[in-house]
Amino acid sequence: MVDVVFDVFISYSRKDRHVADEICRAFDNNGILYWIDTDDIRGGDEFHTKIVQAIKKSKVLVFVSSCDANKSKYTIKEIVIAFKNEKHIIPFCIDEAPYADRIEFYLCDLNKIFFWKNKENALHELVSDVKRKLKKTKHEEQNEKTEHKQFEQDEIQRQIEEQKRLQEEKKRKEIEKAEQIQREKEEKERKIEELKLLLEEKKKEEIAKTEQIQQEKAEIEKQKSLEKEKKAIKRTERKKLRKARPGITIPPIIKGIISSLIAAAIVWILGLGISAIKKNIEQKHIAQQQQQAIADSIKLQQEMADSISYVKLQQKIADSIALVNKKILKPVERNQTPTTQLNIEMVFVEGNSNIRDFKIGIYPITQAQWKAVMGNNPSYFKNKDNHPVETVSWYDAAEFCNQLSLICERKLYYRIDKETKDENNKNEYDKLKWTVDIVEDADGFRLPTEAQWEYAAQHCRKNGAKTTEYAGTNDRKELKNYAWYYENSGDKELDEEKWSSDSLTKNNGRTHAVGTAPKADELKIHDMSGNVWEWCYDGYDTSGAYRVLRGGSWNLHAEYCSVSSRSFNSPAFRNFIIGFRLVLPQ
Repeated sequence: MVDVVFDVFISYSRKDRHVADEICRAFDNNGILYWIDTDDIRGGDEFHTKIVQAIKKSKVLVFVSSCDANKSKYTIKEIVIAFKNEKHIIPFCIDEAPYADRIEFYLCDLNKIFFWKNKENALHELVSDVKRKLKKTKHEEQNEKTEHKQFEQDEIQRQIEEQKRLQEEKKRKEIEKAEQIQREKEEKERKIEELKLLLEEKKKEEIAKTEQIQQEKAEIEKQKSLEKEKKAIKRTERKKLRKARPGITIPPIIKGIISSLIAAAIVWILGLGISAIKKNIEQKHIAQQQQQAIADSIKLQQEMADSISYVKLQQKIADSIALVNKKILKPVERNQTPTTQLNIEMVFVEGNSNIRDFKIGIYPITQAQWKAVMGNNPSYFKNKDNHPVETVSWYDAAEFCNQLSLICERKLYYRIDKETKDENNKNEYDKLKWTVDIVEDADGFRLPTEAQWEYAAQHCRKNGAKTTEYAGTNDRKELKNYAWYYENSGDKELDEEKWSSDSLTKNNGRTHAVGTAPKADELKIHDMSGNVWEWCYDGYDTSGAYRVLRGGSWNLHAEYCSVSSRSFNSPAFRNFIIGFRLVLPQ
């Protein structure tokens, strides 16, 4: 195969060769260099290699879409290869056959050229579109070189500034650390000085108490000495009296006086003994006070050491908190998500003078889709992949939209600032109050506006726009064929007029797998009435403190499933009756 760069690679089914030939003639007439496989190059690995090389060397891939092409395994592989190599893709539809699911994943947001409506105009539009993309590609290549060079320069400058910032940060931290060490040192020295003063005061008190005890001891010893002297004198006097008057009989009266004197002396001596006992008790009390003073001194030293450790502990806690506050949230990293889990099926809704054309999800977002994008499952009714995800707040739904847009390489529709509180949000129950703005030129996934939701719920493809009581029907008796609500969401049908939470629980009321109600509305949209309430973007009033909910849910009366029924709640509120579906611009 000659090493040639092609303008266009034509992907088609062999059954549509007659249309492919017309496209080739149009390209030949306009000087567009193209590559198309022919019968003479079929055969094994060599053919596959040529196909891959041709796509890589082409700037644009034209997909000739038809019923046969959408079934062909070759066209699907050619589209995937072109998509991965960032080639421009132009869908050229020769019949009304819808895309195969895997093809729609890659081509859902691309404009189609309809060959079956007007052949000449379609071929002319195809040639013009190819020329525009070829011109754009050359311009993009030049811009990419310029941007790459500028990026390298900016990156070098950024690295220099980052290095400088890191050095300054390191220097600042060293200064702060030195200042902290100095403060700790000064605090430690201050506490030591306080302890010294306290110990000196305790020592003075102990010395004073010791001196007082010694004085009291000296006084007691003096009293004892005096008592001994008195006793010795009395014994001497008694001996002299006996020697001076030998054999003299003492009269009874004198004996009485002597007895009284002896009794008085005994009482006096006993008084001295009691006084000594009191003094002994006081001495023991003083000794105990001294021991307590020493113990208090040791405890104070320990408390001072503990206080220093506490200061250090508090500093570690503060450093940890500061480190956490400096962390930067990064996008969730995960392996490539299977296409089947991210297949958000959507239907086109033709707008009117007030509402632009848009696409809306055929089903509410399921638990499987949520897990594939967010990596968790907040639902109350868990392990039910095809059931709608619930127990999600309005903020959760907005984050899901942005994360899915990142995966699908779309520009994020919501600008979410979790740090700046929304000043207009006066809702006391909303502790988050994130600031959520929209990016006007973005093509990312989003929640429906209330007007889009109601327009899709009332819209009928066959008869134009018309108002219906419920999504799909005006007949209250027919509602159970379109919606899951109180009457039919459990194991058996209940009488709606006898509604109670107890009967709902006993009947095992619950959500149901999306799209399992017997019927959908005329746009083939499921579960717009019932199953789960659905978040809309709009605020219930101008403040944005509450966000709108539409559609009713599995646990409520039929009247809440009405297209005109409205509810609201805090954007931070989560409940097992609340979910959402997505919208894309056309």
